[in-house]
Amino acid sequence: ISEFTRFMRVIAVDSRGHGASDSGTKGLSFDLMAQDLKHIRDVKGIRKAFFLGFSDGGNLAIKFALTHPEYIDKLILNAANVEMFSGVKPQVQLPVMAGYGVAAALSRFSKKAARRRDVLGLMVHPYGVTMNDLERLTMPTLIIVGEHDAIREKQTKEMASHIPHCEVEVFRDGD
Repeated sequence: ISEFTRFMRVIAVDSRGHGASDSGTKGLSFDLMAQDLKHIRDVKGIRKAFFLGFSDGGNLAIKFALTHPEYIDKLILNAANVEMFSGVKPQVQLPVMAGYGVAAALSRFSKKAARRRDVLGLMVHPYGVTMNDLERLTMPTLIIVGEHDAIREKQTKEMASHIPHCEVEVFRDGD
């Protein structure tokens, strides 16, 4: 963040259910978090902005850009995905699914487990975006992914092929 602040105003959002923010009373979904982003934008008086999202934040950036494209100048997605089961490497997705199951079972007894269930649920359940939806992202988009990231390179390339003005940067060992 400090590097970006040398060149522009940065607003780092602690999304609902992440970091120090609680999940609220309506559960946890990318739709609700996109509403939260719009509220922050309205309160701060931001007309248009660059949006950078990592992992869940990348998925949220996609959801927000599809819902409110008029507020996005440029979009940067890092380790975002559309198809969780075919897009995320199994060695990452399977433990997330197991953790979700355990947290769901314990959520009746523990608020901490319920919060964990809600957050992991974002990585287990589809969030309502398809590859074809990405064709509506007309703003310049950069997708960043590392060679060893949780997202399959094939998923990243397929996403990029659906976004009209998209570049992809894959960071490999030694880059």
